[in-house]
Amino acid sequence: MGITHRHIEVFRAVMQSGSVTGAAGLLHTSQPTVSRELARLEQVLGFSLFDRVRGRLQPTARALALHDEVTRSFQGLERVMATA
Repeated sequence: MGITHRHIEVFRAVMQSGSVTGAAGLLHTSQPTVSRELARLEQVLGFSLFDRVRGRLQPTARALALHDEVTRSFQGLERVMATA
């Protein structure tokens, strides 16, 4: 199984909110669901996106790079929708 839209959605929400709980709120879902999807994404990618430090999530360098790509992709989609 590869990366799904849901994986990207969950990752983006975690990056925006800074926490799994915050992401769950943004996505109107449960914290365990976000944790599970984030773990699946990390498994698919083969590397950790976050370091867990004293109960807080710290994005890794790879997470920051992925977030930059995700942000550019969403900006591109917004431009497409604006011209459609």
